[in-house]
Amino acid sequence: NFPGNIRIVLVLKPLGFLQGAITNFGFRWQKDEFAMKVPVVLLSSLDDLSRYVLPTELTNHFGGTFQYDHITWINNRMLVETFSAKATSAILALEEYGSQLAESELPNDSKSAVVLINTQQIRTNTQKDGIEMLRKEAALLRNEISISNNNDVNAIEAASLRHVVWYVFNRLPYYETLISETDVTFDNFWLKYKEKMKQCLQLRLFEEDYRDVCSKLETVRQQIESKYLNVGITFPWLEAFISGLSDLEQSTNECLEVCGKVRQHGCDLVAAGHYAVDCIQPKTDELQNQTCEIKEQITELQCSFKSYQHFINQLNEVRQWCEDGMAFLAGQVLETSLTVDGANSALNELEIKFEKKEQNVQILVENSVVQSQCGRLWSAEAEELSCHVKSRLTEVTLLYEKRRSSLKKAATKHGERPVQLVEPSKKVVSTTKGSKRDPPRDGKEQVVSQAKFFVDRSSENFTQKQQNYYIVFFNFYNKNKILKNSFYLQISNISRHVMKELVSTEKTYISELKSIVEGYGRPMDDPTHPRVPATLLGKSKELLGNMDEIYDFHSNVFLGLLEECVDNPSSVGRCFLSKKENFEIYSKYCQNSIKSEQLRRLVGEQHPFFMQCQQKLGHRLSLSAFLLKPVQRVTKYQLLLQQMLKYSNSHLKELQTALDAMLEILKSVNDGMHQVMITGYQDDLTLLGKLHLQSQFTMQVDHKKSRVKSLKRPRFSKAIQRHLFLYDDEILICKPQTMESLDDNDNHFKSNNQSVASMENAGMLDTIKSDPRKFEVWSEGREHVYTLQAPTIITKQEWIKGLKSILMNK
Repeated sequence: NFPGNIRIVLVLKPLGFLQGAITNFGFRWQKDEFAMKVPVVLLSSLDDLSRYVLPTELTNHFGGTFQYDHITWINNRMLVETFSAKATSAILALEEYGSQLAESELPNDSKSAVVLINTQQIRTNTQKDGIEMLRKEAALLRNEISISNNNDVNAIEAASLRHVVWYVFNRLPYYETLISETDVTFDNFWLKYKEKMKQCLQLRLFEEDYRDVCSKLETVRQQIESKYLNVGITFPWLEAFISGLSDLEQSTNECLEVCGKVRQHGCDLVAAGHYAVDCIQPKTDELQNQTCEIKEQITELQCSFKSYQHFINQLNEVRQWCEDGMAFLAGQVLETSLTVDGANSALNELEIKFEKKEQNVQILVENSVVQSQCGRLWSAEAEELSCHVKSRLTEVTLLYEKRRSSLKKAATKHGERPVQLVEPSKKVVSTTKGSKRDPPRDGKEQVVSQAKFFVDRSSENFTQKQQNYYIVFFNFYNKNKILKNSFYLQISNISRHVMKELVSTEKTYISELKSIVEGYGRPMDDPTHPRVPATLLGKSKELLGNMDEIYDFHSNVFLGLLEECVDNPSSVGRCFLSKKENFEIYSKYCQNSIKSEQLRRLVGEQHPFFMQCQQKLGHRLSLSAFLLKPVQRVTKYQLLLQQMLKYSNSHLKELQTALDAMLEILKSVNDGMHQVMITGYQDDLTLLGKLHLQSQFTMQVDHKKSRVKSLKRPRFSKAIQRHLFLYDDEILICKPQTMESLDDNDNHFKSNNQSVASMENAGMLDTIKSDPRKFEVWSEGREHVYTLQAPTIITKQEWIKGLKSILMNK
């Protein structure tokens, strides 16, 4: 604790003889050692000391005039030592408290965050109060020491006193400075930590609001979906639906308003530089996507209901028009139409009454278009009402055409001419009464012969005018031809509409595939992309499968073929048949779905890379939704082919073959999906040949010719559930099991290399009297006989057919 470097050592020799002698001897003995460190001078008396040190800097013990109280100095030093101990303890406590704050975990909810913030604020205030008390104590201590030294601070700082009171007056400022620095450091840390805790509270409040608004959005979504259930056609139902739709719109707007506030709160946090930007940004984007999705759903519901309500009203108007038309035809007086004037008057009256006929026919022709506009609101009751009105309209139209034709005939200037009666030949009579298997005669010939025969039999009892009237009444075959041509024209329009829908949805499908391949796949294969995680780098094939092959086939090959069929929709079946083999790529794509899902789970559906790609592409749905598009598309082809087959009048056999081909593709895809779920088989499944069938059976094994007989092994096993796969060379027998450890609870099929029945020496019995669904399959000379019970008779027939086909080729 000496204030500076030692320049010289002055040794004052004792006055006693003996002590002086000892000092001289020791000094001389160690003189060389002293000389190596600092100069040492041996003084004989106090007078010699005054030559080196001024008397004013020496105390009275050494003959000087400097006033020094050693007891006071000791007391002051003890006060400083006590203060330093307190200061050290307080500084260590403050540093330890700061470490605890830095290492403390952030709370998981807003209530815990508020409690923790209040608790830490109280502890911080306590620590700060302790530091402030130390500062005050240091000031009081400095004042007390100054007073004890004659209140002369300048004297204390004088050079004559530094070597005396240096410790006291230098240790005290040191601790004061240390306290101040520690306090400033903690204040800076506390401001940052307090801001972090404030942001943590903001985050927890945002997350709670996010969960609440997501729950409300899900409730709104369920309410929208419920509107598509139990759709009716009556006026009370329509009025109730309008009222409910108004309430739904109001609640939806309120929910979306709350969602907008929560989303804006999240955007404000992101803009303010919140530390959890990576957590907040995906949630705000998700709220935006859900808001757009809800708005689209409510808009779609409103448009669908508007179209549905309009069409139901039109159907009711057409139905009422049909009833009025039938009543008019039944009540029209025909006696006045026997004259030309009467016929013209009745014809004009008929034309006025049926002037809306073409408009009503057009309403029913546009049925398929309206059905697509109504969307999911189109119900079975609406379809039944439409069919009923269509049937009624056709009936009224035919009666109208008959009446109109007869009135036109009667109104012509030749209507008064007599009709020459012709004796009907035997051929005509025999044709009229002929067998139902005889080919139908031409419409004109048949109607004329019937009219002639009727007039001939009635000529004795009817007047000439009445005979003319009945001949005119039966002569309507020309109008029948017009109606027939109009019907085929309507069918042609519907098939064209289906074809246009097929081409339009194909273009949309290709656009979606392109966005996924280029928006997700290419960045994953780019090693320079900054946002691609190491888990996804170079794994586009594992994530997307062969989607690039599907996109290439549809964009470069299949779309062009479909566009060529727009003018001739019935020939679309040729497109599917010529490219049947290319659709096998869908089976390969579906088999990769499990690997893709596992990879997405490993990375996380909400990973920033996926969210960035989704936002860049402008998709409202996540990647998992778009990965389902190929499966949905290949399923929709057969539905469109069914519609085309229903509304086409040519190439029916070709369309049916194409439909069968697409159903076979779907079956192959489904079988492939089941094959992917087989676990435990050690060899390569491709070595078993082509997979023909797969289904679940109730199986019982009969060990009829077991070479080793054992009492522990019964001859007949109990009935068990097994999933069988029929290949070219073998039947693979698997045990269905549910993997509880998997989140999606997918069914898997456990197998081993012994659960195989070879088709090389196999046989079968297709009929068992006890149950029509049972049949037997055996292998290795009936050593093992498998009794299989199919779930349905159709499943059994498919397996019998498949087994026979394979066994016949062995």
